Amino acid sequence: MEPGTIAYLAASFLTEGILLYSVSRAVWKHRDALCQVIAAGWSQFKSFPYRCATPVSDADKKVMEGVYQFRCWVADRMATYLLAVLGTAVMTNQLILLQRGTGWVSEGQSWAVLAMFAGTAMMKVVPGGIASVGLNAFYLYSCLLCIVYVSKYSVPTQSFAMFSLTATAFIRMPLVLFPTRISVVLLANALSIVHAFLRVLTDDFVDGGMFAVRQEFLLFLNIVGFSMIMDRILQQKAELELERGKVASQLSAASSLL
Repeated sequence: MEPGTIAYLAASFLTEGILLYSVSRAVWKHRDALCQVIAAGWSQFKSFPYRCATPVSDADKKVMEGVYQFRCWVADRMATYLLAVLGTAVMTNQLILLQRGTGWVSEGQSWAVLAMFAGTAMMKVVPGGIASVGLNAFYLYSCLLCIVYVSKYSVPTQSFAMFSLTATAFIRMPLVLFPTRISVVLLANALSIVHAFLRVLTDDFVDGGMFAVRQEFLLFLNIVGFSMIMDRILQQKAELELERGKVASQLSAASSLL
């Protein structure tokens, strides 16, 4: 095997070993609580609260806090989904490398997927990882890895458009609920347009690269638009929850007076 292949296999097996050890240790440490959760049923498991910050008293800040807590809830479950998908990809690539000596994707893509897998595992396994790493930082990290995934060191020009759509479908679009600021979404996805322009200027595309640039621009508009819509939906949801709590408090106070 080539040195790069050996290094990739060693790094990927090491990452999986650390993750398996951390998960096994956590399961063993909390085995009694885990048995109680399993016995209580799936509904109780889904209702388990995941708190990312301390509630505040101001009404506007409460709305923002409600949106942030929901983002943390989504991030926690999305991290589980990504671990399953990326773990399957890494293990499949490992198996093919051991059998044939060459992976089913390029070496650059293999490292990008492994880095995404390791980053997601760190955020999921480390206690309070979602709050400490930061949703904005993780989204920027993920989008940068998407650029590495379709860079000139990873894919040829004829495969750029297809793999860019793949990275968008699995990473850039599903994680759009992570950023707490629209500016982060704009910056992270604008980098993909800049990268597409640079590839067009330095590489030989069949159509001059216009299709790749148009595709990246349309993906940029789609992701940013979806992010703005979802952000507004989350704000309205938090406002309704706040109003519902106020109404419940008023009804409780009125009933106590009667």
